[in-house]
Amino acid sequence: MLISIAAASTVGIAGCGSDGDRKDVTDEPTDRDGVSTDSETDGTSDTPTDGEGTENDPGQVDDIDAFLREANGDKVTIPPGTYEWRGTGLTANSKIVGGGDQGDVVLELVSGTMDGTVHGTLENIVVRGRNLESKAGIDHHPGGVIDGFCWPEGGNRDQDRAIYHPTGGERTVIRDTCVAGLANNGAYVDKSPVTVERSAFLNNNIANLRVGHADVDTTSKSVIRDTLIAVTSSPRVGVDASTQNPVGLRIRHPGRFVIENCWLVFTEGGSSADGLVELRGDDIEAEFRNTHFYNDSEAPLIANIGSNNSVTLTGCTATGSGRMSMTAIDSGSFIESEASVPLPSTVTGFPQADESYGFDASNEIFGSGGEIPEHPGE
Repeated sequence: MLISIAAASTVGIAGCGSDGDRKDVTDEPTDRDGVSTDSETDGTSDTPTDGEGTENDPGQVDDIDAFLREANGDKVTIPPGTYEWRGTGLTANSKIVGGGDQGDVVLELVSGTMDGTVHGTLENIVVRGRNLESKAGIDHHPGGVIDGFCWPEGGNRDQDRAIYHPTGGERTVIRDTCVAGLANNGAYVDKSPVTVERSAFLNNNIANLRVGHADVDTTSKSVIRDTLIAVTSSPRVGVDASTQNPVGLRIRHPGRFVIENCWLVFTEGGSSADGLVELRGDDIEAEFRNTHFYNDSEAPLIANIGSNNSVTLTGCTATGSGRMSMTAIDSGSFIESEASVPLPSTVTGFPQADESYGFDASNEIFGSGGEIPEHPGE
């Protein structure tokens, strides 16, 4: 079943901050290719508004716009199916839920950019297809919850990032999520405390996952657990920017950060990165628990680009043919040991996650199975 989604509402994406000596291309807010980000996508005026089938084909829903409009104030469940999507209208002010099993609701990009806004909850949505215009991303507002989102293809535009903090405030949550192939950060969520669980960030440039507490108290804590961060091929670099720097986890601002039961994997595509983990800021406390590092690249395991930063390791393992160097270790050390690394689909529950940009599910580094393997020390 192929269903067409017209634009339900307009969504704007704010610009992003700089990174010191390595500047992200999202530093200044811009329009998309000269078109204001709040421009509407064309839609038809004679399409159904109640989600019913058409007279010629009762099984096809021409306009699912009604579901998205209802999401402005109420919980909305989108029926299982594959829908053509022009990239706007995914506005979860209350709750948007994809019906059926994990991965049963698929939005196929046919034009425009991948736009969304989450103030409430977004759950069980898959986006397929590459971004076609600059500046993609879901604005993840304070207090918002993304509980099941998968975008395997990403895009190669200069301001692409799948998930973005437009402002700081209350904690946000990212759970059961996979984003891959973005030219400028997979998840750029460094303004509020964030909890990331059972997610996968694969082959994104600049940083696969960027966290920090730019707009909140520096004593705040962010938690990343049961999450896979992997660079297994060369990342996209966008149209204007040509720098490859696919950092695994970038911690950008002061605060406490707990990373537990995670996997950071770099193979041949990661050598151009500053590190599997990069502390790019001051007064950062990073605590790693039961986390496995696999490195076949020349990037260091942990790079410290800042001052007064500390790292604590508990039950962490490292292996691979690449560099095993690290800095800012205050307590603990790596244990040289092999460990099972799950597939993205195992981590997130989305079968589409194994089809992510640049990822080969047959890579022997990654295992299969229905459960996340145990970590050393658990």
